[in-house]
Amino acid sequence: SDGHAWYGSMTHLPLPPGDARALQHSLWQDHGIEVPIVSWRDERSIRVSCHLYNTRQHLERLLEALRALL
Repeated sequence: SDGHAWYGSMTHLPLPPGDARALQHSLWQDHGIEVPIVSWRDERSIRVSCHLYNTRQHLERLLEALRALL
């Protein structure tokens, strides 16, 4: 177990400028990760929601995918 310090409900983080829809599509199609990418006022961000069934490995997989795509 990763401990309760890793469990939270949601966070919203800024991303570099780019096509939000394309990034969300690539995360799902190429990496099997479903996460909302939001575009608002010419800014792009990611909303990460975690729950009890998410592990540190899930978050690391998301970070690896984002590093590859950004």
